[in-house]
Amino acid sequence: MLVLRSLAILGAISILWSLTAVPSFWVVATARATSARVMADDRFRPGVLAELLKRMEVAHEGFIEQSEIAHSKALFGFRMAEEAMQRKDSQELERDVTMAADKLRHSLSMRPYDSFLWLMLYSLETNRKGIDLNALGYIEQSYSLAPLEAWIALRRNKLALAAFSMLNENVQRHAVKEFSALVESGFIEDAVIILMSVGWPERNRLVNEIGRVDIVPREAFARRLAREGTHLNVPGVEIGERPWQ
Repeated sequence: MLVLRSLAILGAISILWSLTAVPSFWVVATARATSARVMADDRFRPGVLAELLKRMEVAHEGFIEQSEIAHSKALFGFRMAEEAMQRKDSQELERDVTMAADKLRHSLSMRPYDSFLWLMLYSLETNRKGIDLNALGYIEQSYSLAPLEAWIALRRNKLALAAFSMLNENVQRHAVKEFSALVESGFIEDAVIILMSVGWPERNRLVNEIGRVDIVPREAFARRLAREGTHLNVPGVEIGERPWQ
């Protein structure tokens, strides 16, 4: 009788665990996949992230929050704030930006080593308040943790060069090397756009750094600039009258 009662209790516990754990596992798996898409800058249908964020809040209500879940919530909140900024919806904007900042800081309290989250916090705060000393500290922390993080370089390099004169010398060096790494990795189109927009005031320093890059991407960069009608002295590269050749 005692054995049967124990088995019944264990069975009830197993059923209860499955009712709570299986939905939680589904939410974690979905959050993980969606987080990867956010970091890859994929687009989402309106309301998708808000609905997933709501499900995550419900599924983990009363449980100790895992750093991975907090990380996903921070990413979703940031993307929602970005979308609100693009829509210029003042009613939603302040709410979404405040929520995103809170979730980013919460996640960073659990994952202070996350270079991407520091960059997201910098982007959010500068969009909201403009560049100040506190905001600069966030992008400096991003470079300090991962100075050559290839998969965030495109987003980070634009932000760094836009505030270049306000960065300390060490971070400036990282930003310049990051730009040349984009060229060497074949992101020619992106590098040209960055140079001709936010990077133009520092064009001489950036182009000189490209002199350290292999000749093939260096020539491709110079030809792409020439097609835009921009002729800069890229070290070691001669561009003729027909830059498309």
